[in-house]
Amino acid sequence: MMDTNKNLNEKDIYQAFNNMDFDESEFKNIPVEMSEMQKRRLKNNLNKQIKGEKGKKLKIATTAAAVTLCCFIGISMAAPGFAKEIPVLRSIVQTISDKYDIQGEYQKYSQIINKTVYNNGMGFTINEVLCDDSELIISYTVKSDKKIKGLEIRQLFLGNNIKINGKTENFGGGMQWDYLDDNTLIGVCEIDIGRKNMPKKFNIDLNISQIFGVKGKWDTAFTVSRDELMSKTTVFKPNTKVEFPSSKIVVEKVMLSPINTSIFIKGDYKDKNKDKYRDNMFDYDYWFVFDDKGNELSQKGSGGGTEGLFSKDDFHYKYDFQSLKDIPKYLTVVPCKITPTIEGGITEDGKAFEKTNKEVKEIKKAIDGKYPIELSQGKIGSLIVKEIKNEKDKTLIKYTANGKAPNFQSTYLYIEDEKGERIKPYNEFNRKKDENNSKEFILEVPRLENGKKYFLCTNTLDNYEFKEDYMFKIPLK
Repeated sequence: MMDTNKNLNEKDIYQAFNNMDFDESEFKNIPVEMSEMQKRRLKNNLNKQIKGEKGKKLKIATTAAAVTLCCFIGISMAAPGFAKEIPVLRSIVQTISDKYDIQGEYQKYSQIINKTVYNNGMGFTINEVLCDDSELIISYTVKSDKKIKGLEIRQLFLGNNIKINGKTENFGGGMQWDYLDDNTLIGVCEIDIGRKNMPKKFNIDLNISQIFGVKGKWDTAFTVSRDELMSKTTVFKPNTKVEFPSSKIVVEKVMLSPINTSIFIKGDYKDKNKDKYRDNMFDYDYWFVFDDKGNELSQKGSGGGTEGLFSKDDFHYKYDFQSLKDIPKYLTVVPCKITPTIEGGITEDGKAFEKTNKEVKEIKKAIDGKYPIELSQGKIGSLIVKEIKNEKDKTLIKYTANGKAPNFQSTYLYIEDEKGERIKPYNEFNRKKDENNSKEFILEVPRLENGKKYFLCTNTLDNYEFKEDYMFKIPLK
């Protein structure tokens, strides 16, 4: 057992436990904010109603892709009943990334804060922070002397009323969280700072007056240093110009950091009188991006704003992808037009209607122990299941995604039981990928029961129309 009374260097502790295996448990997750791309992805990925079956439904305005946080973190509390001086064992953010195969050196560049404020039976700890040119990430712990599991957490998004160098700012972004027990919550705030010129070192003041309905004062301040992370960050300003049918865009900046790959654009509408607040920010604003070797970049999210928020441009937008190990010579962008799986509305006489996209069909094949099993995804390509095996409490489905966008296609493999109920995978959006082959993936689900019948399922993805006529390259030089 580690002696917690010793004065330990937190950075060394991070490194010491970097490769430790933990006994992780699954928890229910309900994140709170999302980008436009995540909203669209949930609508098309989760809210499907194929052959009359109702899919999993989430409130798009208030939820995001679920992520489980399974880790040990540092909690330092002065009040009785709280663990004292427990050192940080592992980065919360890195644990998420490792669990869901999201590339990024979060732990290496995390700055340990580990500051706690205790008030009215509630302890609030800032554990770690890191920041590049795209997002500010803050992880924290809330520990209460009463049960807090399941309570509303929206107020704990730290991008609202945050002070940076003494100036109050309001940012968008997202958050993920989970509970270590009924009284302890761990969370990660991802604050979008993409249009903010952040200095390499800045001060943050957080003034929290309410947590889970309990009023109090949880004020904390700390300094963020970006020197180490930004020294490993490369920024290109390609000034690539692209013209779509209804808009014109300029790729202002491409940032490649150890934790993100981000593309920043601005643009104008050709018809200045047309309503700016449309379903899409601009024509074909869903992008598939590939490196110079043809490998698809894994999407993390996107978002933007319309005129009046920034400068004289009609709109701005930012795409975030997973970090890249190497800097490519160029990126290739293939814009995409998405037709909703289900469209609905109200007729002139006030009646509701719903229209299903007939081009999108469920493809379903029984698991019979004979491989390979091929599942067509329509014009975009196919999935080929090569092996299914059990490991402890999990079932692993190994498969290949062949087609125009393998990463994207890989997220459309599901398992259903004989009643048509979908088996929830350990990760809905980022399937584990083979490091040596960008088309090989593994789907992990709770162990399938012997003697029961299960089916491999996917969808024809013909509602995703690749607009090759508008494909373009972004040089990185």
